[in-house]
Formats: sequence, C-alpha cells, structure tokens
Amino acid sequence: MEKLVEFRGLKFYQSEFKISSDNALFFDFVRLPKGGVAVELGAGFGLGTILLAKRYPNTQIVAVEYQKPLYELLLKNLSLNGVENVKPLLCDVREIERCLPPQMADAVLSNPPFWRREYLNPSTKRSEVFVKANYEVETEYTHFLRAAKYLLKSHKEFFFMFNSKRLDEALCRLRELKFAPLELRLVFPTEGKFSNVFFVRSKLGGRGRDLKVDYVIGSSPKGVKGKKAQKG
Repeated sequence: MEKLVEFRGLKFYQSEFKISSDNALFFDFVRLPKGGVAVELGAGFGLGTILLAKRYPNTQIVAVEYQKPLYELLLKNLSLNGVENVKPLLCDVREIERCLPPQMADAVLSNPPFWRREYLNPSTKRSEVFVKANYEVETEYTHFLRAAKYLLKSHKEFFFMFNSKRLDEALCRLRELKFAPLELRLVFPTEGKFSNVFFVRSKLGGRGRDLKVDYVIGSSPKGVKGKKAQKG
C-alpha cells in the first residue's frame, strides 16, 4: 500500500521502500555541477532525484529506473513536487547504450543493489520489486559501474554508495574501469558498530592521488512524517 510521507519540506509517495538515513546522507554527499547534465542510475521512487533537483535547479537530471512500479512512483513524485529539471527514463542499466548516448553526463550517481544473490532468504515475503532493488538477482553493481563509465565525460565525477563489506572489491573494480577514487566516507549506524555503508567520489580518467577518508555516524532521518495515501 502506498503511503504519503513528508521529508525536508517535500512529499513522496512510497510503498515498502523507506527513507533511510543512509540514503539521505548519500544524497547530501553528492555534489553536482551547477549546470550541465547529471544521471542517476537506479532512481527508485525519486528521493535522491528530487532532493538534488531542488538543490541544483540549473542542472538537468536524467533519472534512470528499470522497474516499472518504481518508475511510476517516480513520475508521481516528480509531479507532486513540481520538479521540472528531471527527465525520467525507464531503462535497464544493462542496456544503457540503447537509451542514452555515450559521454553525455557531467556527473553520475548510483546506489545499486547491495546484497549478493546468496543472501536472499527463499522464504522472504518481500515483493519482487523490493528484492530486485536490494539483491543482485538481476542486476549487479558492476553493471552500474560500467554504465557510469559509458555515460561520463572524461575527468567527470561518479558518486557511488555500497555495502562496506564489499569495499575492497568495489574500489578495485573502480580502478579497473579507470575511475580514480578521490573521497571515501564510511557510515556507521551507531558508535561501537562496524561501518555498514560507504560513499565514494571518483573521477573517470583521474590520477590516483591521496584518497581522502572521513566518516559519519548515521541516525534515523529527522522530519519524516507519514500517513496512508488516499485512494483516488
């Protein structure tokens, strides 16, 4: 069932997907150019798309989502918040060449499925849409990295959010694809716990100089108010 929630002065229709502190922190970490074109790979119901569109009104954002139920929520949320500088696009990242031209983006961001296929409990009661968005049952994070490389202009930046348990392999894969990691932020759920998420800013074709590393201790996103959406 859809719910209408408020977050940072904006409104969002969402289903079983929640506004998490990790996602909110990631979109705060992302810095887009003040103009040009940015692409979000895996836009979901539009949380990051809309937050960034409001922060960068002169930047054209292409919001790519391949699951139709999420894409439809994205369309509703763009309309609900009066966003005009976003182009929604129903497209599978594995076939990005069919949807967008190469080297057309001044920035790319992505929060791909975190969990390996084998972590999925066969008896889970989650919907197919939720499973595909969170587990590598169809798309893998490497598909998103390759799509980012295809889309980015040389020496432009890619912002990536992923599971900290896979930090080593993700950084190695970025370097293999000619991305130079520039900034790494580790996210800890609470003090005394291991990091569960990381954000990385990298540059396509950049030099592998010193990597800046910091951290943040996450918390529940403040200001989220919700109620069941009215039928109509």
